[in-house]
Amino acid sequence: MTDAFIYVAERRLPYETFDADNHLYENRDAMTKFLAPEFDGVCYARYTNEWEGVGGREFRAFSRKGAPGFLALASEKSNLVDSLASIIGHGLATRFPKLKFLPVEYMPTWIRPFHAKLQRVAETSSVLFDEDPVEVFRRNVYFHLFHEPDPKGLIDLGLPVDHMMFGSDFPHPEGMADPLAYYEIVKDFPMEQQQLIMGGSLEKAMKVGAYATN
Repeated sequence: MTDAFIYVAERRLPYETFDADNHLYENRDAMTKFLAPEFDGVCYARYTNEWEGVGGREFRAFSRKGAPGFLALASEKSNLVDSLASIIGHGLATRFPKLKFLPVEYMPTWIRPFHAKLQRVAETSSVLFDEDPVEVFRRNVYFHLFHEPDPKGLIDLGLPVDHMMFGSDFPHPEGMADPLAYYEIVKDFPMEQQQLIMGGSLEKAMKVGAYATN
């Protein structure tokens, strides 16, 4: 890939789309430029970096040096799950029920186990929470269906469709070569659900597009 051209397969859908994780949307005004200097090198990859002997250097797309075999076999400690556990368990989402949390660039394999844990803890230790943690999860958290093969299964768990959003991670190598290829997964869904997953959910959460408020 060069800086000059990025080729994308043409695909036309019968509704507007909104990619939750397309890196061609990024620009020099991205919020990450406001990261304070004291946080340089402190990142989600800290412990992986220590194992791999690369010190405190931040993850750099396309240039990481290390052992892919190690990364494939390492334990699945999840900073995302711990963050959501804090958001729910420390009561942040209860104190501010209108807050929206939209984690992206994570494989969706965390969703089902964490939902099951929430259900289990709610059934056995509900006294620990000011409100049902499962309902907090469904109300405040949005779900990036990144390579998710069975979104209907997530709907069947009770997760709201208008909290589900596709994202291609294009043009990163682990992303989708065709940014709109996720349509093939949802094309047999009711049209309303397709529209939400392929862009409407994110538009609604951000109050833009068809959901813009005056």
